[in-house]
Amino acid sequence: MSDRLFLPLRHRMTNIKVDMSLGLSRFEQQLISRAELLDISGTMVSVVTAEDLQLLKILAGRPQDMQDARGIVAAQSKGLIGNTA
Repeated sequence: MSDRLFLPLRHRMTNIKVDMSLGLSRFEQQLISRAELLDISGTMVSVVTAEDLQLLKILAGRPQDMQDARGIVAAQSKGLIGNTA
């Protein structure tokens, strides 16, 4: 049995899909330890770093995830860790 649990969500008004990970595996706990707190409409939410999100997208490997990973590079390229440009 996998120790990775995801809760698929969809925002009703925008129809945006979100996969919420429950953070049970050691790997996910490491992601959480690096997460950044963001204020989203007055609520503080832990969000994985752009680097960790890119890694998750690449590991998922679905066509949409690969497109998302490329989008992260395009949007965050100057701020990503390890960028030498």
